[in-house]
Amino acid sequence: MLFPRVYLLYFLFVPLVIWSQIKINESEQSPVTEFTLKNGMRICLRHSNREPGEVEFQLFALGGYAALPQQERPAGWLAADTTWESGLDQHSSDELACLLDDHAIDLKIHIGLFDRYVEATSPTSELAYCLRLVNLLFTQPQFKPEGLKEALANTLNKMQKKEAAGDLTGREVFLNINMQNWKMLAPFTPKELHAVKLEQTARLFKQFFSNPADFTFVLVGDFEAKTLLPVLEESLGALSPLPKQSWDTPSAPSFPEGISKKEFSGITRYKTSLTRLTFPIQAQANDLATLDLLCIILKRRCLSQLAHCECLHKSLHVNYELPLFPRLDPIWFVIQFSSPTAEVHPMAQAILKILEGVKQKGMTEKEVVIAFQEAERNRQTFIDNTSELLSLANIYKMNGNVENLYKPVFKDKQEKEVLKKILNCYPPLDQYSLISLHP
Repeated sequence: MLFPRVYLLYFLFVPLVIWSQIKINESEQSPVTEFTLKNGMRICLRHSNREPGEVEFQLFALGGYAALPQQERPAGWLAADTTWESGLDQHSSDELACLLDDHAIDLKIHIGLFDRYVEATSPTSELAYCLRLVNLLFTQPQFKPEGLKEALANTLNKMQKKEAAGDLTGREVFLNINMQNWKMLAPFTPKELHAVKLEQTARLFKQFFSNPADFTFVLVGDFEAKTLLPVLEESLGALSPLPKQSWDTPSAPSFPEGISKKEFSGITRYKTSLTRLTFPIQAQANDLATLDLLCIILKRRCLSQLAHCECLHKSLHVNYELPLFPRLDPIWFVIQFSSPTAEVHPMAQAILKILEGVKQKGMTEKEVVIAFQEAERNRQTFIDNTSELLSLANIYKMNGNVENLYKPVFKDKQEKEVLKKILNCYPPLDQYSLISLHP
């Protein structure tokens, strides 16, 4: 089933983008074709044959419900679900579900703390239809009392199931402690959600999904540019430009001072304890590749010097974390492992001793070269086994260089220079948290 004729005519008469006015980046060295529509929306296209005849995209903008006044955040959180449950244009939510199923399209709208997006997968042949739906999300959303009622019921049902199961994840425990129980991360209460008004969700959804210049469109898949460009013209290019809006969010609390140690029982479902050392580090988004090397080197040191600890070889994770992504602050350095409860503290102290030794005596250039090689293997594995769409979208959210996803980041004979950068990102050994979750 296609759109009624009146809406097809609408797409024929809307002002179209003049492609001759667009500067397109199609350098042979660039893995992604980039350009900006006349209405300010950024377009990023990556051709891939991983799934023949399929495409996937994410249309995202930074800024989420955290930027709203506190009393409006519950409505901001419910706005996307309310809109979808209310339907688009003349179609109810049930009709939309049938239409998506008929066209083999999977589409999702999301408003998070710090971003909002529309994400979809589709047969290439149905992409034009999918993008017309996206246009209607911006131009013809419907806000109905039954939509809010359904969104609220679904949300409360999920909350009740989680509460009944007692599901508090390790990540939630670690995050709450290290963010000093920041209220922004606390789940909304049923009372707060019941107080949401339909006009609030309507106003906020239109605020979030109105200005095309706020958004970046990242498309990955099997497509031909010649046929794709007119499709983008008629859908995303038809959205009217608006003045830019700032999305200021509250500052996150600083990491707890000094050394904090916490232990909890009855949270993990496993027979062993889960322990995590978290360090705040002074780094920027452009330091992440260097942090990767630091993680590789310290993990190799730990596994080498604690070779007798079998559980460590299976469970040790050393990585950096952006806990509020797509916000780029704070950045944490994390060491996590599982062990019998009796071995938690000896293991943690042994790891801290290794970190102290590396800080005092430094690292060798040979270790950096080995880290270069492992980082390159990890990059290749990452490309082969993860969603290319999410990887690209995340790089754009960080304002990073997409070419780093497709070519080695480090070159030979950079060891001395990189070694200095690694040491500048070294975790502080006088400020960290040690948190253990016991069976």
